[in-house]
Amino acid sequence: TNLASTLRSMNNHSGAMSLEEKAWTLMKDSFGFEHPQTLKCMSNLATTLCDMGNHVRAKNLQEQALNLMKEHLGSEHPDTLAGMNNLASTLEVMGDQASARNLQEQCLKLMEKYFGVEHPSTITSMENLLTTLMKMEDWEAAETYHPKLLDSYIVKHGLKDSKTTLLAFGYFWCLRNQNKIEESQKVVSQYLDWLVNDENQLIEQQKNNMDRNQNQIRLALKQILGDKRKEG
Repeated sequence: TNLASTLRSMNNHSGAMSLEEKAWTLMKDSFGFEHPQTLKCMSNLATTLCDMGNHVRAKNLQEQALNLMKEHLGSEHPDTLAGMNNLASTLEVMGDQASARNLQEQCLKLMEKYFGVEHPSTITSMENLLTTLMKMEDWEAAETYHPKLLDSYIVKHGLKDSKTTLLAFGYFWCLRNQNKIEESQKVVSQYLDWLVNDENQLIEQQKNNMDRNQNQIRLALKQILGDKRKEG
């Protein structure tokens, strides 16, 4: 399985799939269909199939694996939760965002309960759900997760990191789409004011190849907020 992971990272998906098929068969014959290692091989194979675009078979394998994990490992087991996230990702790629959201919401509740709200896996689960909600344009639901994630991002990455900037702009956009103009302006003041108003800092950052996304967000904010200052 280590070799299969290496092949997958090298984009040799067909080679990885061949090895994972053999490993899965070997595990089933040696330990049984419901053994944790068998289920892990099954999940790895599904991931590779998804990467190859075979989403239907990947989904079928992930559903089987998830049901067995719930039965034999329990709903709160880390492998089960990972299986829920993997299946949700496949469903989202297939365009079934409603089902993906349902799984992601279940997974997040379990993550928060058993691992805590600040656990890295919980944060990842929240990010996945937020991405789905934004794609579904469910602005009201998405709004609730932005502040939680922003607190985590600022601690981990810093206020002026590109990831924090992108998330803060998503929060701004989410509020703007609900016509919450005053609240959206507060988001700018709290998280993005440095990007819009600190010209000296921006000049210095531009010299150091300021992140392209941050510069695009800066220009978009100036246009949306009606800032007519000449761009340098």
